[in-house]
Amino acid sequence: MASYGRPDAVRELLGISGDIAVLTAAAGSPSAQAGLTANQHVTAIAGVDPHTWLSEARSDWQRTKRMHDWIDQRVKEDGSVTLTLAEGKDVTLEPVLACASRFELSGENKGAMAEGSRVILGYHFPGFAYPEEELAAAIAHELAHNVLHHRDWLDANGRSRSNVRLTEREADRLMPWLLANAGYDPAAATRFMKRWGPIHDGGIFRKRTHDGWDERVEFIEAERALIEGLQQEEGVDWRRHFTREITTL
Repeated sequence: MASYGRPDAVRELLGISGDIAVLTAAAGSPSAQAGLTANQHVTAIAGVDPHTWLSEARSDWQRTKRMHDWIDQRVKEDGSVTLTLAEGKDVTLEPVLACASRFELSGENKGAMAEGSRVILGYHFPGFAYPEEELAAAIAHELAHNVLHHRDWLDANGRSRSNVRLTEREADRLMPWLLANAGYDPAAATRFMKRWGPIHDGGIFRKRTHDGWDERVEFIEAERALIEGLQQEEGVDWRRHFTREITTL
């Protein structure tokens, strides 16, 4: 609850007495298969009570991230993780292969970012009003930063304007590949950029860490032509067919 701006209001709305609870259990996921349901109060994760971890009273995401990291560590090292619910019931979750990045909503902002292991979208991100495939394209751009390890590369090589622009260009180019792998039309990357760019590019005041939106469309379209050829022949696998501009991590 401490991750919300108004924890008491959320507790009242959801009928939660404690500070940590199951947010949701996606259909077919390990949590749903184990019988977890939304709003169940969690008292321990792998034998550790996360309520004892320091946290601010409101708008504090760090403890939530620490819990996710703890779950990941236990799954990696132990092969499963057990949650203890308020009624004393233990629920053991068995892992399945999934995307390594987490996807999160942040607070009252319009931004979108990737930080290596998470893709974070502001609550007021304009892309939420776009068609689903175009929102997927925006998310694919941020996910591309993570799967291409751009943060690690920038840590090692510096965040000069030219280096950041290079990572942004690679993320743009990978967008249609990730869309194709996810079953979306790769052309949605172009449609997203044509919708987003003229409004958010900034014209002569645009960030020099990014190419102009029309240039970005050209880079995306070049990749889309490669994808279309592969779709007709052997299938799309960006790990095999995508050409990196950044060659050393």
